[in-house]
Amino acid sequence: MKYGIVTGGARGLGLGIVRALFEEQAVEAVAVIDLRPEAPPADLAGRVHAFAADVTDEAQVRAAVEAIAQKLGPHPHVLCNNAGGGEANWFEAGSHAEWHSVDIWRRYVDLNLNSV
Repeated sequence: MKYGIVTGGARGLGLGIVRALFEEQAVEAVAVIDLRPEAPPADLAGRVHAFAADVTDEAQVRAAVEAIAQKLGPHPHVLCNNAGGGEANWFEAGSHAEWHSVDIWRRYVDLNLNSV
């Protein structure tokens, strides 16, 4: 079976990517890796398989990929590392607000750069 993996594919842009993969008939099924997976919309039920994992945690990603391989096969045809995020006002222009912890920076780098 031809299948793809989309990280962060439970909602937003990721769900749009999942839909596009089906519309373009690129795959027959999609495995979604998401921190908080949701049930797929009714029109995608049966073709989308959700796996919970924090993409910034290598052990969780490895476990999710192993579960995907057991369910859908060892070789995906498409991989889209889409998971990401952030807080809209974190870099507020001209803000002289309280200093933000470097931990926030590390969390965003892990999520938006390293996880890919």
